[in-house]
Amino acid sequence: MKKGDHIWVKTKWTGITHHGVYCGDGTVIHFDGHDKLNGNAKIRRHSLERFSHPFPVSEISVFEPCNSSLADEIVRKAESFVGESGYNLVLSNCEHFASYCVNGIWKSKQVINKANQTSKSFLDGEARALSKPNIIELARKAAMGQQDPAKAAVVFLVAGLGAAAAVALSPAIEKVTEIVSERSNAKK
Repeated sequence: MKKGDHIWVKTKWTGITHHGVYCGDGTVIHFDGHDKLNGNAKIRRHSLERFSHPFPVSEISVFEPCNSSLADEIVRKAESFVGESGYNLVLSNCEHFASYCVNGIWKSKQVINKANQTSKSFLDGEARALSKPNIIELARKAAMGQQDPAKAAVVFLVAGLGAAAAVALSPAIEKVTEIVSERSNAKK
């Protein structure tokens, strides 16, 4: 792991990973989605231990190495976002953030892959794909931790609708990602 690398680690949810930008000093800047259910998710700088929790630091991997001549610039870019909010599982998550800092492209391969998998299942005639465990499980996990049953039901419904919308909007999400990337590159 080098300063400016886009790093990742597993999460407690199977198939979901957490991403950030390694600062070279034992800290990571990442979109801390742990507080997303109460609307308090922010981009933060944490120790490697906190970033990788509940897994050991030894399980952190480099997702996308940085060009070492750009390491300081990448870390400065990540630092400029610390304190920002606006987490969204589909449109603005930790992988989007880390990818943007390292290569200027607002993209989440996890989101695209999940949306493509689900839309392929749907397009292959499996209309029940929207009720398959992957989307239902995402919605259930989003609702976990809510003390108020009514609030948990609303969170579950919104997460499920969001996942279903991601399926329908997957081609549009890819196009928007492309446009944002082109505009970002044009500004450089």
